[in-house]
Amino acid sequence: MKIAVVGKGGREAAICWKLAASDLSTEIVAYPGNPGIANGKVRCAGFKTTDDLIEKIVSEQFDYVVIGQEKYLDEGIIDKLISLKVPCIGPVQAASKLESSKSFCKEIFVEADVPTAKYSHFLSESALSEYTHQEIKKRHLVLKWDYLAEGKGVFICTDNDSLQEALLQLKALGDAQGKFSVLVEECLEGKEFSAFCLVDGNSIKYFSSACDYKRLNSKRGSPNTGGMGTYSPADIINSNEEDLVLGYANRIVKAMGAKGIEYNGVLFLGCMQVGEITYLLEVNTRFGDPETQSILPRLNTDLALICQKMSERKGKLKDVDLEWSKDYAVHVVKADPNYPTGKKQSVIIETQSNPDVLVFYAGVEMKDNRLYTNGGRIFGLTAVSATKASARDLVYKNLKAASFDNEIFREDIGC
Repeated sequence: MKIAVVGKGGREAAICWKLAASDLSTEIVAYPGNPGIANGKVRCAGFKTTDDLIEKIVSEQFDYVVIGQEKYLDEGIIDKLISLKVPCIGPVQAASKLESSKSFCKEIFVEADVPTAKYSHFLSESALSEYTHQEIKKRHLVLKWDYLAEGKGVFICTDNDSLQEALLQLKALGDAQGKFSVLVEECLEGKEFSAFCLVDGNSIKYFSSACDYKRLNSKRGSPNTGGMGTYSPADIINSNEEDLVLGYANRIVKAMGAKGIEYNGVLFLGCMQVGEITYLLEVNTRFGDPETQSILPRLNTDLALICQKMSERKGKLKDVDLEWSKDYAVHVVKADPNYPTGKKQSVIIETQSNPDVLVFYAGVEMKDNRLYTNGGRIFGLTAVSATKASARDLVYKNLKAASFDNEIFREDIGC
């Protein structure tokens, strides 16, 4: 099979790696991918616009297309591919609003009767400022930019200073996107985990879990990032919790169906255990980054086969049994020293052949036949072992498999 993967980060690197391992795949093209992805069956190809991308996909006659990056879902690429009869995986534009609009997602949570944090919705900076300056005197707050922000639109405010910084960041997002919409949520405290489900019409299957480290470092109040590491599976949940999450997914899909919106693709549920209750914090409509980099190495079932069944959008996912390794995977992200803000450096990446870890590249470029840093999160390393502790030890012992000057990473992934 000839397969296209749309995106350029570590998530897409992991997807391409897993697809390439299948005997069913013959060629994988990453659009645009990155120089660290290209290897063996995998090549990268550029494009200018989304319409140009669609033209290239049609001309290449792929067996199916996997959309990794959320912005393309928000632009309606799935709708266009379906209209051109191109098999593809991902929700249509109306369904992708579960991720691209947090206010819409909250409405669905309420209609689906799933537990979620109490919230208020603000469409003006002045109303938001007035409300939050009063509330911060009484309680901690979570401020969320309504629209896509590459994982950097959530702010936990514990005092007036952190609130003021959040308001400035939200104003900047509003100025950049030409619109303003913010949710203010109660600040729940508990144990977070990410759960994934695959949805193919009425067929919904649980697709494992992970724990993600969003903060830049372990210090309280450090900035949120796209994710600095993960481990999988999430050891804070059991089979009963998995069934509960699958039930939430079913209710969400039914609530969408009641609006005339069919869901197909990955349903990524951001959850928090608070006492005896598991709350839904958010939904994403694609594989997580960096969760994918710790989940896929544990998958024993052929990913190319799973995707083939889902791409037909006929409920054939029910015919596939998902099998998982009992091992743990720990993934550590290395980032630019100025991440998540500030000017990014361009330095050589030094690599060493190492069979004990997988390296999934993201923010890189090729110059003079050498890989250089070119982004915020540069790459991540994954190790798999029988226990979480041994997987953690393995990845941290082998961090020099890929490294660069002034790199930053968290030292507590999997602790």
